[in-house]
Amino acid sequence: MRLLPLVGCLLSRNAIASPPEANSTASPTASPTAIPTSSPTKAEATNGTQAFLQRAYQQNWIPAPSCTCCGEGLRAGVVCDETTGELLEFHREAQDLTGTLPPFSLVPKLREMRMSYNSITGTIPSLSLSDSFSYMDFRFNQLSGTVPSFETVPHLQAIILNDNQLEGQFPSLAGQYNIQYLYIENNLFTSTAGEGRL
Repeated sequence: MRLLPLVGCLLSRNAIASPPEANSTASPTASPTAIPTSSPTKAEATNGTQAFLQRAYQQNWIPAPSCTCCGEGLRAGVVCDETTGELLEFHREAQDLTGTLPPFSLVPKLREMRMSYNSITGTIPSLSLSDSFSYMDFRFNQLSGTVPSFETVPHLQAIILNDNQLEGQFPSLAGQYNIQYLYIENNLFTSTAGEGRL
């Protein structure tokens, strides 16, 4: 599939930096108010997932989140790690949904979120703790504001944000060696890298 230029700037593999270096080991000490960098315990992971799903339930996105990883959850587009209880995928496409995206910090192991063809408003939450995120599809919604940095999300394969109301400068994709799909047209960006399949 050929690339489609957007605002005179084309993103190609030559424009993407080399694969990111391995993350340095976090300092073992942290202030009481710092966000922990260690892997969450099973209880913490489950609590974060339940909080995320509770927000989704309150916005009528899913049935009551009483059974996170069972058949009921899967039918609602919820996929969890059955060992840790962490949310891995959330798919609710073309469901005429409204509301705002819950904080991604609740589900640091989330790897896919597909919410296209809905009426979701608000901004895209920070991705600073979302190092497992690989596929975001929020096209054809009513999202606004700026797109958060991708600096801490090294495994992104798809950024599909077209047909929203996003604005400002699109974040740098330096170090994003794995991206295959980038669709960001029909927004209000003042500066963009390009769009299409790489």
